Amino acid sequence: MPWTVLFSRGLHQGLVAFPDPYHLYEEFMDTSRFPGSAHQDQLARFLSGKYAGKTIAIVVTESDAAAAFFHSHPRLFPEARHIAFQTVRDVPSSPSHNPASQVESVQILTDFRGAIADMIRVADPRSVYVIADTDDHSQEKRLWSFQQAMAEVGQGIEAHYLLDVPMTALLSQLATLPPESAIFYLLMFDDGEGTPITPFEAARRIAETANAPIFSHWDSLMGSGILGGYLLSGERVGQIAARAIIAQLDRQPFTLGEGDAFVSAYDWGPLQRWGLDPGRLPRQTQIHNRPPDLWLVFKREIIILGLVSVGLFISLFLFQRNRLFKRMNAELSRLSMTDALTGLLNRRAIDTLLVQECARCQRTGHPLTVLIFDIDHFKRINDQYGHPQGDQVLTRLASTLQQVIRRTDHLARWGGEEFILLAVDSDLDQAAVIAEHIRAAVQAMVFADQIRATLSIGVAEYDPQEAVEHVCARADTALYRAKRTGRNRVAIDPRGADRQ
Repeated sequence: MPWTVLFSRGLHQGLVAFPDPYHLYEEFMDTSRFPGSAHQDQLARFLSGKYAGKTIAIVVTESDAAAAFFHSHPRLFPEARHIAFQTVRDVPSSPSHNPASQVESVQILTDFRGAIADMIRVADPRSVYVIADTDDHSQEKRLWSFQQAMAEVGQGIEAHYLLDVPMTALLSQLATLPPESAIFYLLMFDDGEGTPITPFEAARRIAETANAPIFSHWDSLMGSGILGGYLLSGERVGQIAARAIIAQLDRQPFTLGEGDAFVSAYDWGPLQRWGLDPGRLPRQTQIHNRPPDLWLVFKREIIILGLVSVGLFISLFLFQRNRLFKRMNAELSRLSMTDALTGLLNRRAIDTLLVQECARCQRTGHPLTVLIFDIDHFKRINDQYGHPQGDQVLTRLASTLQQVIRRTDHLARWGGEEFILLAVDSDLDQAAVIAEHIRAAVQAMVFADQIRATLSIGVAEYDPQEAVEHVCARADTALYRAKRTGRNRVAIDPRGADRQ
């Protein structure tokens, strides 16, 4: 996950200050793959064998799950000193035996008060919609801490808590929020329909649909489409972990300054999208993804060329510069509408085409059908063969799909392993035939390393009386029905019938 990458980077940066030779071992415990005590016992036996004969002086756990795992396996590195990082304050009903209570606990508690105050200063919302799931104790603690902070800082603002809402329903609701709303994202680890999802990917899907700016409290989510806020920095927490390790090894006291782990950071794109004034941002705010100033980039070349190019050459320069800008703008426009991996249209491009085709459907009365399809068990391909092979599957599948669809239809990568097809001038029955043709073509394919893949496809016909986003929601619902009923099949919108 992005947070783990940032924490690890900060840890390595901080340990550069330690002068003596040392060995640093990092273990990443994905709790979605080690969900029960039996799995964790196996992990403990594996680690015990892996580090047999090695002297481990210090163990650092950077999450509640990791601290609980280490606490429940006391025979694992029994001589090691334990430094536990805690980022969420316990709720009053928490068990009294906090796993970190018998070790050195470094409390870098989430500053939701600061995050909420930042949101109010920048967006001045009347309503705040809080998104979270509460599947485990850490998430419950996080929600409780936010609610306490909201009661203190957000007086006069309506807070609506969208907890454990399935992704499909959540996206539909977030697309129609009232004006002067803001969203605070408290992390999701599950799409609410049985499929694990990283918080970054969940934020990305939410940002693509929501009609309000998204604030959060973790800088590892920057780039997903969130606006930003007063953020807990994974890299800074990693640097603090390094300082705590060095203090232990040198037997020196460890001190933590207020605000050491936090940054104020915002993304330029969402700032522009929501028309928010950068002047309202706190001082020392980091602005991510700000486009470069072309004059600053090419200043030296422009000055030299301007001195040499007098008279006719100045006119030629201006002409060539205009041509260059047009080519750059055309290329940027193309790149902004294209998925970098598959070469297909991206979500932004297909959203524009969908609005246009729905308007044409309303005007002419010609039918339009939406097909959303997903590669079955794609995570298994990534886990078994690696992400490069998974990317090759996506690339070749996209190429095959372009060959089998009609030239008048529009194909795009919807996100991750999902694709969308706009079947123009096709009613539900005709689109079902197209979907079956696509499904059969993919089933017959053999990828590298004898990998095979299948598709589940959801099909829904656009009703000119409905909002544009509703046809996609109905196709998405049909897709999930295809998955629930066995995968590798076509499912028609509930007003139709299944075809396998």
